[in-house]
Amino acid sequence: LTLAETNKRRDKKRYLRQLNNDLESQFSDALKNLTTKQGEILIKLVSRYTGRTCYDLIADFKNPVSAFFWQNASKVYGYSLKTMYDPQQDKDIEMIVRSLENSYYQN
Repeated sequence: LTLAETNKRRDKKRYLRQLNNDLESQFSDALKNLTTKQGEILIKLVSRYTGRTCYDLIADFKNPVSAFFWQNASKVYGYSLKTMYDPQQDKDIEMIVRSLENSYYQN
């Protein structure tokens, strides 16, 4: 079952809630133990791969109030969920990702 296959709003909410619970149980421990810098890099990588900001993703998949809450929480740690990935500004991350992608595709 995918989100596109569901017709009713209630089924979509149920599906998203189940997906959220599955992802939370799978990744919450690892995400809770990230350093501030690792969290900032994760936000940039999510933006790089989705083409959208984390703020927009949270607002769409959860709700705008959650996005506002997490944006303010991220500001406490010195970064923003509204940051778009910029390969010119984030040259170190881009170099690492490209080298990892190249080594992955060569094997």
